[in-house]
Amino acid sequence: MTSYIIWQPYQNSTNHIMSTRIPITIYNRIIQKTQFNLIFIGANLTFLPQHFLGLNGIPRRYVDYRDTYSFIHTLSSLGSLLSLRASILFLAII
Repeated sequence: MTSYIIWQPYQNSTNHIMSTRIPITIYNRIIQKTQFNLIFIGANLTFLPQHFLGLNGIPRRYVDYRDTYSFIHTLSSLGSLLSLRASILFLAII
């Protein structure tokens, strides 16, 4: 939550700079904010479960893991897919 509070003013100032530097192109602010929130949630869903897996003592670079960790791995994979979709949305905005 703290990082969201820190990065939100940066995003708002970037939106203002982009909209004043390129006056011909009008960006949809709702789509911009949606993309920002999706990339924020996707990055956190990708890396926070991996952090907690490391705290639980799971070793890295193993091909096969225990079934007890499958939900956390699935959550991390879904976060990665969400980040990918947010990146595609970013390219569509530009």
